[in-house]
Amino acid sequence: MKLYVVNPITNKKEYLNTVANTKKDLIKIYDSKEIKIHDHLFSIEDVKAEINSETTAPSMVIGGAIGLFGGVVGVIAGGLIGGLLGNNSDAKDKQAVQRFNESTINE
Repeated sequence: MKLYVVNPITNKKEYLNTVANTKKDLIKIYDSKEIKIHDHLFSIEDVKAEINSETTAPSMVIGGAIGLFGGVVGVIAGGLIGGLLGNNSDAKDKQAVQRFNESTINE
């Protein structure tokens, strides 16, 4: 899961280097209901989460690499297992994103 705010000038996402489960957790981390990013002040309520889509492919590659020891069948099986692990990770990430985006600073 990646956290971001949308820059009002550029209309582009600015990603936070912070991990939090809810917006209330962000308040605890920053010790404030506001954060400053590139000279812009944002409310913690402005922070959104999105799925980190960079998890499935690496899992497949790692699974395939491990499968190299089993030949062609091992590569295929390893890739499939890695893909399944990546998909499971994606499902958990999706739930975490939903939980964060539905949270408020008053919870």
